[in-house]
Amino acid sequence: MSKIKAFPILAAAFLFAAVALAANAQEASAPKHTLSPEQLAALKKINGEETNQSAPLAIELTATAREIVANMLSDKENETLRQKLNTHLHQMAGQMLDIKGQSFRRMIAILTPDQRSLLRAEAQKPTATSNVADLIDRVFDLTSIK
Repeated sequence: MSKIKAFPILAAAFLFAAVALAANAQEASAPKHTLSPEQLAALKKINGEETNQSAPLAIELTATAREIVANMLSDKENETLRQKLNTHLHQMAGQMLDIKGQSFRRMIAILTPDQRSLLRAEAQKPTATSNVADLIDRVFDLTSIK
């Protein structure tokens, strides 16, 4: 390919790269939304309480899952034990979801109406997570609220 024919391709590539860099720079320089120190402290407290409530359940849930696997791997699976363990596993999973849901409600409750509006806009994006803590982290550019 001659230098003259290659020039438009190179020019287009450089132009594309320049536009992409400018867009990234503009996005990076956009003002970040912030939370007050009180809100940050409340989020940390909520996360700590959630961890304290769910940790024992997570340990118990793991132990129950191991019992389920052991029962399945036995020479003859005990159907009564299977039903009992499955019921217990579902109850614990429900408790963990309740704890997470309460935590999410408490996190949202500490936000101002404008902050909730920002969170709502982020939550409506196709790539948004359903984890409120992650949404808050993304919208308010937190390194960690845990």
